[in-house]
Amino acid sequence: MINTGVSGWSTDQQYLFLREEGLRYEPDIVLLAFCSANDVKGSLTARLYSLSKPLLREPLGRAYSPGARLEFVNIPPPKPGETMKHMEFTGESRDIMTPLLGGMHDLASQAGAVFMVASFGRFLNPTNPEIKAWTEETRTIVSGLPGALFLDVDFEFWDRGLAEEDLVDESIDHDGHWDAGGHQLVAEILLEFLEAEGAFK
Repeated sequence: MINTGVSGWSTDQQYLFLREEGLRYEPDIVLLAFCSANDVKGSLTARLYSLSKPLLREPLGRAYSPGARLEFVNIPPPKPGETMKHMEFTGESRDIMTPLLGGMHDLASQAGAVFMVASFGRFLNPTNPEIKAWTEETRTIVSGLPGALFLDVDFEFWDRGLAEEDLVDESIDHDGHWDAGGHQLVAEILLEFLEAEGAFK
């Protein structure tokens, strides 16, 4: 397993990494860790955590179609540490998340890999309607991608009767990120799911 996660990245930056670098590792499974609490929001903006970032859109402003290549809105895209004019994606969130997730699925499929999305983010804020809507939107998009897998990690937490203290270290100030024990639990959940889906051949 190769962990290519980068702190502060959104789905658009993960898509670009997979397109430009990730497939060089010849993956069997491309697993997208998707935080519904902030990854959609981050993909709709050209500035995140006070840093400039690329902003993408569907090809030529049209609806996504398989095999299409996403385009940059901010041209040229910012280099690391470069400050650029702030821009926002003005369409509906599904108008950018559909080509992003569909594009990652296309890239994985072309490389002979299974594409999987593990969604989380509602567990610590289950009554937030925006996070719930983004989770369901993502589930709908992924369910329409042939052969793609979707796992709602938050439901797995609830089904196991887990509490916040089972995932984060309450002895220190935290922002909801999992501690080592929380990561171990999620790893076990992912393994059970992938084995059940027959993803290992």
